[in-house]
Amino acid sequence: MNGTCKLKCTVFIEVKARSRGWLTTGAWLAALAFGASLCGVVPVALADTELGHDGLTGRHRLADLYESPGAICDIVLPGHDSLGETWIRVNPPIMFAINRTDGVDKQPIGWRATVSTLNERTGVWRVVRRGAMTRTMATDQLASYFNGRDWLAGLPLTHATYSVSVEMVWYAPDDPSRIEGRATHAVEHFSILLRHNGETIQDHMSGDCRSPR
Repeated sequence: MNGTCKLKCTVFIEVKARSRGWLTTGAWLAALAFGASLCGVVPVALADTELGHDGLTGRHRLADLYESPGAICDIVLPGHDSLGETWIRVNPPIMFAINRTDGVDKQPIGWRATVSTLNERTGVWRVVRRGAMTRTMATDQLASYFNGRDWLAGLPLTHATYSVSVEMVWYAPDDPSRIEGRATHAVEHFSILLRHNGETIQDHMSGDCRSPR
């Protein structure tokens, strides 16, 4: 990932206020500093584990800070309004097009999230949900935030531990069906909400999404 910032590098991050504390004012400032760090302007500690990298990619990061977690784990206990379920909402990544020339470079990009569950007996992770690829256009000057469109997965309420990975894809400018590069990162910050009968009874941060026993 290129951390060098020239005059052509202008960071733009679209951040929307979300319900249930998804992005507070402090989180917005943290995300702004996060975006600037992609150009090497502001040093900031980020949680962002790369799981795999192939081909050519532009600068990229997950929107995954302690102040603004990469995913929300919304656990709804059985009650008068629900039989019980777990909802996982994932932030879209921040991606730039590949920097090829001294001018403005643009290309189609995409992302999707995958939810896996842990088999506690064997220690093996198994994929339980995979989102469709969401695509948009990006340039190498402006960070694309996919208009803030996050991804939502609903799962039955069972005792389980979930993890989330985000796949980022760069398509060839002259052939949108051909993939030039791919990067997969793991979400490290989860906002855990435990709700019952419409009320939030617990709200904390965690490194994974774990449904209660």
